[in-house]
Amino acid sequence: NKAEALSRLENDVELYQEIVVVFLEDTPLQMKNLGNALESKDDGASLRLAHSIKSAAGNIGATILRETAFKMESAARKGGAEGASQYW
Repeated sequence: NKAEALSRLENDVELYQEIVVVFLEDTPLQMKNLGNALESKDDGASLRLAHSIKSAAGNIGATILRETAFKMESAARKGGAEGASQYW
């Protein structure tokens, strides 16, 4: 939800655009690393990466990605990488 993200940034469109650029640069690698962490059952990395992706998605208003990453983070806290992988 772009409108919510802009509201949190006091409608600073330029700042929002900068944040989106960073998101688009960083998130593909984080997603790849998360997939690798899930595959190798690395509980700590799965939790950290899901948390980072959740936060980054929230910052730009990417609601569906944020919600999915939140579910992964919560599942990783309870069941490690194996628990989080159900949302991959």
